[in-house]
Amino acid sequence: MEAHTGKVFVLLCTIVFASSASTCYDGYCLNGGTCSVFQGNASCSCPSNFTGDRCQTDVDECQVLSNPCKNGATCSDFFGGYFCRCIYGYEGFDCSINKDDCISLDGNPLCLSGGTCVDRVGKYDCICPPEKTGPVCQFVDECHSIPCYGSASCLTDAFGRHSCFCPRGWTGKNCSIDIDDCVSVNSSLSPCHHGSTCVNTPGSFVCQCVPGYTVYGTKDWEKVSAHCNESAQSPINIETSKVKKDSNLKGLSFTFDNKDGTVSGILINNGHAPTLAIDKAKGTASLTGGPLGDNEYKLQQLHFHFGCKGSKGGSEHTVNCRAYSGELHLVTYNTNYSDFGNAASQDDGLAVIGVFFQIRRKRASRFSSKLKNIRKPENEVAVPELNLLKLVPQLRDLSRTSFYSYKGSLTTPPCYSR
Repeated sequence: MEAHTGKVFVLLCTIVFASSASTCYDGYCLNGGTCSVFQGNASCSCPSNFTGDRCQTDVDECQVLSNPCKNGATCSDFFGGYFCRCIYGYEGFDCSINKDDCISLDGNPLCLSGGTCVDRVGKYDCICPPEKTGPVCQFVDECHSIPCYGSASCLTDAFGRHSCFCPRGWTGKNCSIDIDDCVSVNSSLSPCHHGSTCVNTPGSFVCQCVPGYTVYGTKDWEKVSAHCNESAQSPINIETSKVKKDSNLKGLSFTFDNKDGTVSGILINNGHAPTLAIDKAKGTASLTGGPLGDNEYKLQQLHFHFGCKGSKGGSEHTVNCRAYSGELHLVTYNTNYSDFGNAASQDDGLAVIGVFFQIRRKRASRFSSKLKNIRKPENEVAVPELNLLKLVPQLRDLSRTSFYSYKGSLTTPPCYSR
């Protein structure tokens, strides 16, 4: 017999025959599904976290559900369900519960001296009785005894110790010493001119003019500039003891056209302050909320105010007569008007955010190098990118930031008295 040899190719195939079951049996429906027969065909009713003919497919709740995790929590899916990773201060399955931080674990009050605990998100604040201060009302507020003389402002530090900020014409630890305004460091100079006699008064002075001359004071400023006679003036000294809290105001919102929070434009020395004119075609920002009602304001420019080397402060505004190292103004205009120019003449046309800066250590930035190029008036330099979120991190969420608000004016330079 003749033998034949050859190669054999073996194909292993898996063939699945799919057909609908006609009866329910144990395990037909998976993952807790319920089996039922209708018109000779078995079907499965699946729990909400599974789908498919036999409930074999896991549902990604993080994608399907609308906002399953609240308050900035992160949603993570797993087989058969999901869980929420809460940010600090929130708890519960969907992170919807603001943990009451005023609950003391040892039963002792968190706020001392009869202070009232107010729960926040991830923290608490203490509202202290008038004579106490400090994070938990543990210090005596020295300002409560009114140690500052007259109209001087009193400010306590973190430990309750007081400092008096004297109004013009007064000096001393408690502002009780009247400055003789008629006596100058240079005795040859006098605040009164043309042979008039200077008479010192408490906190001020008056000039007794010789015949033919009259006193020219602040009431005459409007003759030089009409702006100086308007009721709304900027900048001002913010006296915190006279500030009224408006609980009806909504939080502010500052949103950028881009996720990086950057703007660009031309940095100009206009003779008063370095000013960045925003190139809105490359991105800007919008301001809403607070006292602005339903109006939207677009960022037009920003400018800076800062002191000279060795000066105590350079901010335009002061708080309880205290000046800060510098002040940034974010100037926005009401989009109900066609452009910045038309808005500037309207009572509700402009809104300015003022940000105080206190320099604690020297740290140069790429932007500060641009200032060297505009030392002289009318000098200008291009700024291709300025990250405002790095410059002012609070802009990420102004709704959590307290602020002072008043109706002022865009008088730059302002109407200053001596």
